[in-house]
Amino acid sequence: MNALIVTENRFLSKLISALLHREGFNASIATSLNGAEKYFGAGIQPKFLFVDICGDGKQELQWIETILKQANNTWVPILAMLDDKDEGLLQKAYDAGISDYVSKHEKKFIIQSKIATFKNMLAKIELLEASNQKLSRLTTVDPITLLPNKAGFYSLSNKAVKYCCRQNQPLAILKIEIKNFERYKEDRYYESGLECIGLIATAIDNAVSRPMDIVGRLGDKAFAVVLPDTNLIGAEAVSDNIKNAIKLLSLAVPQSTRNKILTVDIDTVHVNWDDDVDIETILMDTNQNHEYSDIDVITQSNNVSLLHSQEKHSLIPTLALVAN
Repeated sequence: MNALIVTENRFLSKLISALLHREGFNASIATSLNGAEKYFGAGIQPKFLFVDICGDGKQELQWIETILKQANNTWVPILAMLDDKDEGLLQKAYDAGISDYVSKHEKKFIIQSKIATFKNMLAKIELLEASNQKLSRLTTVDPITLLPNKAGFYSLSNKAVKYCCRQNQPLAILKIEIKNFERYKEDRYYESGLECIGLIATAIDNAVSRPMDIVGRLGDKAFAVVLPDTNLIGAEAVSDNIKNAIKLLSLAVPQSTRNKILTVDIDTVHVNWDDDVDIETILMDTNQNHEYSDIDVITQSNNVSLLHSQEKHSLIPTLALVAN
């Protein structure tokens, strides 16, 4: 863990540096506010600060406020050293943001003890943050495929939509549904069904080559892919790659009399862009119009129109969504 010592006193800096080293900190020393700013400017984020504010403390208190701003509002424990019995300065130091203090005549073991206490607090905070991150992943990741689940997919995808809106770039969406999967829902085939879901998810993910593309599992047998900066021709190429990858898996349908294998239906949606379009709305509309294989979403003033470019019948209907 990184620590920063701010003091002009060379003897004090060596003492505190040695105490911090005993507790496992990697200590750096700044003899001025300019030195502290260079430290933060190098992209180093300290976990602990020691600030010497002996004397009138006016300049050092400004240091603390400036340093806390440099810390990007992240909580950093600050141990300050003050002159004895200067209650006015102590109050100002707490107002500025210090966590605790020691006097300049404090015994070494007391300073060591306070550093150790802060180290233990930081360790507990790190454990809590790790637990929170793990919990966050559990709420946004599908445990079977390790792809983003519906909530995670919508969150990531809507960021991509906003980016494409700002850049005036096209965006394409693939809505994927596994065909002939009903047999795998029976109890005796359930475990095999989970394996098939995992294999298909991997095939889809591998068929989508760019890091910017987003793949997610939306439901029992439904997946979706968001392709930023991709036109309809590019989206259809990715769709073909996915279909071919899944066909190569040759996953048999249980008890099929015609040797059926699992395949997928893919709806291709091309979004020109609109600030009021979100992924969930678009996918809901493809759900309502699942008989159409390709859908082109274009912007018309304050309305969003879904134009179905390939229909199974002869007509080409238009569905208009009034943007809120």
